[in-house]
Order: sequence, then structure tokens, then C-alpha cells
Amino acid sequence: MTMMAFIAQLLTSVAGGIVGGYFVVVGVNIQSRRQEEAALRALLVEVIWNLNAAVRMVQQLEDRSSDRSTFDSGGANPGWLRRSIWDSQLVNVVNGLSPETLTKLLNAYATLEAVPNMIYSPPGGSQNVTQYARGGWIDERIRDMKAFFQLAFEALRPVAERRSCFSCFLRSQP
Repeated sequence: MTMMAFIAQLLTSVAGGIVGGYFVVVGVNIQSRRQEEAALRALLVEVIWNLNAAVRMVQQLEDRSSDRSTFDSGGANPGWLRRSIWDSQLVNVVNGLSPETLTKLLNAYATLEAVPNMIYSPPGGSQNVTQYARGGWIDERIRDMKAFFQLAFEALRPVAERRSCFSCFLRSQP
């Protein structure tokens, strides 16, 4: 093999490696973007769910016809609130969010930390269905949830609209 043939083969191999490596990097970037978009859509759905649940709970709190110490068993209650998408997909969406949007989401989800403390324990016995207490600090926290999830929705919605064709779904939301 002559030196020219060796150099030609070496240059061809290097060019092939560069082109192949480029396609691998592009493919990984496309896959990462798709994961980020899917996670963002799922997070938006969860934020909308939590906002709607909080709105319905506040409606119960403001209904003067019922003077109850617990949320209606068939109606919205703190047990309806979800955070699984936030917990599992945060790593996929964090790079695509501004610090302001991320802070609003963090504030909204931080309000959910109090949910386990809202469970009603009846005196002298156990209960078949988990009930959630009302009144005092719980009512204040439910109102905070509504306000913070509204802010999170308003911050996250434009990001989702820019990232994907998700606007048809969003038009029907609050």
C-alpha cells in the first residue's frame, strides 16, 4: 500500500467518522427534545388537573349552604391533587424553563406538601374512606393552591405553546 492510498483511506475514514458522529449527535438531540416536549405536555396536564381540583375545592369552601368539617366525599378534595409528573419528569423539563417559570411551578407544588396533614382522623375510630379536613389553615392552604397553580399554569402555557402544537387543547382550559 502506498502512502497516498493510506492517506486517502485515512481521510475517508475520518470523514465517515465525522459524518456518522454528526448524525448520532443530531439523533440524540432530537430524541432529547421530544422527551422534553412530552414531559412538558404531561406537566401542563398535571398543572391543569391540580388547578381545576383547587378551583372546585375553593367552590366547596365558599358554599355557605354546607357547614362541614370535611370535604364532601364525592367532590373535589386534597386527595385529587397530583404530583407524579412533577416528581418524575422535572429532569426532562428543567432546561427548557426560565427561572421565573420554574419558581412558579416550585411554589405551586410546594403547597402540596401539606396534603398529608389534611387527612381527617375521626375521634374514636378508623374510617373506610380517606376524608380531608376543612377549616382554619387548611382553607387558607387550599386557596393558596388555587392561586399558585393559576400562576404556574399562566407561566407554563406559553412555553408549551412555543414548544409544540398543543394549542388546541389549551384553548379549552381556564
